[in-house]
Amino acid sequence: MKFNTFLIIVLLFLSGISCKKHETSPPAPKPYTSFTVRGVKQIYYSANKFSKDLCVSSTYCGSFYYDSDNQDMNLFKIGIPGDPVVGHVYKGGDDRFEVYYLDGKGVRYIISSSQLQLVFSVWEGQGGWGKGNFSCWLKSSSNDSIYLTDGYFQGKIWTYFSK
Repeated sequence: MKFNTFLIIVLLFLSGISCKKHETSPPAPKPYTSFTVRGVKQIYYSANKFSKDLCVSSTYCGSFYYDSDNQDMNLFKIGIPGDPVVGHVYKGGDDRFEVYYLDGKGVRYIISSSQLQLVFSVWEGQGGWGKGNFSCWLKSSSNDSIYLTDGYFQGKIWTYFSK
């Protein structure tokens, strides 16, 4: 009788182990933007949507944050003139094209010349995703220049007040 009880307990234990769900860690979050500046890779995991209605001078704009709780530092913004065309190489000097970077020290850099290359790899329109790659030179008010390389961005597209 003791053997039967022992056997039942062992079988229940083994079946419990085999039925236990294997927990897997969630996949690593994909950055909304990443780029290298002064040899240091910057990775931002927070963003607002590419919007058509809340931009000042561009048709679409999207902002990316290193820390969504502290949006006053480490901010990267892209403002796009017109409806983006996948595969088209956008260059600085395009009317109403904005690139803005606020570093961790509070220094603001803006697009300074025609030294910009940006290519959309995806533009799905309202409710979809916009993705692309970029590199550019930016300049501060004190004429300090930085070069952003190996840039990548992705963001949802949403127009708040438009159809």
